[in-house]
Amino acid sequence: MSSCVLPAIGGVSALPGVLILDRRGAVITMNEPWTCPWRGQDSWAREVVAPGVNFLDVCAAAAWVGPEDATAALEGIALVCNGQTPHFTLEYRSDVTGDERWGLMTVTPLRHENGGAVVALTDITERKRAETAMRGLSGRLIEAQEQERARIGRELHDNVSQRLALLSIEIDKLWEALPDGADEMAAKVVRLRSASRDVAREVHDLSHRLHSIKLEALGLVTAVRGHCREVSQHCIQVQFREANVPNTLADDAALCLFRIVQEALANVVKHSGAAEARVMLSGRDGEIVLRVEDGGCGFEPDMCRDGIGLMSMRERVHLVGGEITVRSTPNQGTVIEARVPVQGSPIQAGRSLPAA
Repeated sequence: MSSCVLPAIGGVSALPGVLILDRRGAVITMNEPWTCPWRGQDSWAREVVAPGVNFLDVCAAAAWVGPEDATAALEGIALVCNGQTPHFTLEYRSDVTGDERWGLMTVTPLRHENGGAVVALTDITERKRAETAMRGLSGRLIEAQEQERARIGRELHDNVSQRLALLSIEIDKLWEALPDGADEMAAKVVRLRSASRDVAREVHDLSHRLHSIKLEALGLVTAVRGHCREVSQHCIQVQFREANVPNTLADDAALCLFRIVQEALANVVKHSGAAEARVMLSGRDGEIVLRVEDGGCGFEPDMCRDGIGLMSMRERVHLVGGEITVRSTPNQGTVIEARVPVQGSPIQAGRSLPAA
């Protein structure tokens, strides 16, 4: 927000700055922490907010210049002053001191018969810096996790799977070499051959879940469709639809969406009790929208916010600049929707494939 609306953050006081406004938005009084951070700024900015000055007019003047935060502040403070809403908050950034800092404006009603509002400003710079550092750490952890997944996936595919294939060949040779009449031994060898092939198939599937060759070679849609078919073959029926998805996506965005599909369907299988699920991928308005839904037992989202699966999905989406919402009601199913921005990938209008 422009310095003509809110004070630059980073004053000498650790206390929040406070403005008391009447119903019209005029400043009744203000405390010292509000005025301290203005020192060192241009003189008009220091003097424009003072007792008797209408703070809504100050916000309106700034909004005319263009800052979106000024418009939001104007609307929110006016609603509280008029008694139309009991609370308003706004986070804003201040760069006027040459150092990026963040403030949190909290507006609550003034307990007075004529109305008004109390505007409090708190420095949240350290919190925002900590959040940025955590996002960076989360990004590095996820990157390291993906590298380790890829390494294990390749090891399973190139080493363990090949050795299991050789073992299966040797079992076949043993079965062919059995003499006539060794029925009991033949039955054991057949069971052993079947078990070895089951293990080989599971190792193969695991290697692809850890590191999807389809995602790298054929893209997001093919990889998601293949995973939905795999889940349908072994667990529950999964319907897959896609529309207007770009041919190419940034690797991090495609990997993010693919991992969310994996995690969401794993949760459906483990926890929902549903017999089927639906996965939809669509491109619209410069973003890819992923929706995974089921009609299972559902849950209380507020009670499960700290679940590792949901936390992982949120971290992945935030790291690529997207958003994710989880809607669920007990006994009424769950809907997970992720929106990831598309950069440099034109949307193919009108293209849609039938359910897989």
